[in-house]
Amino acid sequence: MIARRFLLVLLSLMLFAGLALLPACGGDEEPAPVEPAPVEEEEEAEAPEIDEVAEILRLSDEYLSSEFSQNWVVNAADVHELVFEEGDDSFQIIDVRESADYAAGHIEGAINIPYDSIVDDQELAKLDSTKTQLLVDYDGSRATGVVLVYSQLGYDAMFLRFGMSGWTTDPAIVGAEIWDGVGGDYPVTTEGFTAEPQFDLPVLDTGAADAREAVINATKAFLARGGNRNLLTASEINDMVQAGEDFTFLTAVSPEHYEVGHPEGAINMGRAALPQEDSIRKIDPDNKVVVTCYQGHNSGLMQMLLGQLGYDVWSMHYGMGAWTNDADVRAVPTYDPANVPNFATVN
Repeated sequence: MIARRFLLVLLSLMLFAGLALLPACGGDEEPAPVEPAPVEEEEEAEAPEIDEVAEILRLSDEYLSSEFSQNWVVNAADVHELVFEEGDDSFQIIDVRESADYAAGHIEGAINIPYDSIVDDQELAKLDSTKTQLLVDYDGSRATGVVLVYSQLGYDAMFLRFGMSGWTTDPAIVGAEIWDGVGGDYPVTTEGFTAEPQFDLPVLDTGAADAREAVINATKAFLARGGNRNLLTASEINDMVQAGEDFTFLTAVSPEHYEVGHPEGAINMGRAALPQEDSIRKIDPDNKVVVTCYQGHNSGLMQMLLGQLGYDVWSMHYGMGAWTNDADVRAVPTYDPANVPNFATVN
């Protein structure tokens, strides 16, 4: 009996082992190949989205609310004394005139970065971050815009008052006609004009990944539209006022000087207030914008900022000094070729 049970168990084990050796699906078919699991591709990280307008306004406000921005202009006599008499080497003099005008004559030691290339990579690489960049142009109308751009990018920047025409009155060296300093005696009013923050902020989408790139891209776009070359004479602006032309007129003077007299229809807005959202929202983005100040310097900076934001913005050449000869309205001494020291240049 025991032997019979043992035999049955043995046969069962042999049958089980035989079945285990057969193909899983039966017959002579090869087992189906196992497909590898698909590898999920990693999604490329998207560039961070930034509010380009907000970043440009933030960087502008940081500069314009700083103590450094309050002392951003140097007279030719002071530059000559500091650099050539005292040997002060803390300045890097940047001449933003055209290369041909730079070659005709420039301040000794100045390097040339033509205005249209101020934010090109190869030109930015020339800036020495350990020094204060001293911007020099023809008459001060472009340099202040460059001061803003370089300040937005983190450099310490100043400008030479009246540019090369404040250094010498030789037009062959300056590369431009020398202004006689005489105003036009156009009408002024003491009636104030106000504006409410009723317009939407502009929108910029240059594809910038960060604030620095936003500044560079926006500056390049404004330069392509003329940049600080977009100047109007006092006579041209007076004609616009008298014809009732619809445009936004901004003055950048102190409230006290604005009350003494200003062009009709002008809204007063200091350069330090401009980067505030409420200030920008007072400006109609569909209108031509004209900015003026005392001598054309503050307005050049404001023109650059508004230009970066996409406005059709123009500056009054030589400021209120070109509008009137009234010393109270001019408020500060303006350009006078008789006071230019005519310092030496090199070529």
